[in-house]
Amino acid sequence: MAAHWPRRETRLASQRNRCVSSRPHGFDSRWGRQRNRVLSRFLLSFSWPRCGREALAALRSLAGVATARLVGVAWTTGGPEPFSLRRLQAEQHEWAKRNFGEEVQTYLPLLGVVEEVGELAHAHLKEAQGIRTTEDHEAKAKDAVGDAIIYLADYCSRRGWDLQDIVEQTWAAVKRRDWKANPEGGA
Repeated sequence: MAAHWPRRETRLASQRNRCVSSRPHGFDSRWGRQRNRVLSRFLLSFSWPRCGREALAALRSLAGVATARLVGVAWTTGGPEPFSLRRLQAEQHEWAKRNFGEEVQTYLPLLGVVEEVGELAHAHLKEAQGIRTTEDHEAKAKDAVGDAIIYLADYCSRRGWDLQDIVEQTWAAVKRRDWKANPEGGA
């Protein structure tokens, strides 16, 4: 069953109600609430041609915002690099070299992925069974997903692969599949 985000219509007064967007609640909590409201209204705006200049001006005024994407158009505003799988992989690789050295066997991060998938399955199972209710199964599941991705970044680094390229290429192929129209092969 697909997750449905609660949606809320938002408007920005300076745009005189021209730019209307729907966004999920809880947009990235690391910025302040005011920044969240302003940034989310602009980033998820559906009326790009009419509000582009106002959006760019507001984004430039937000301290600490590096890059914002609005309908496939990116603006760089001079802050730190935005988070991406490529950045995660580079940072994780440096961290792993500092902590474990360069000579770690390639299969060790792969075993870490398998371990984390096991922890994810364990958390999901206990939540579905309704047992061990004193444990936070959702937090454990989220932790396992994050750890698995970090281990995958390490595995890809040690193989000389770009994790972001792999995910982008795979998603480009997967999203073209139509399993309802072609249940035998998806193509």
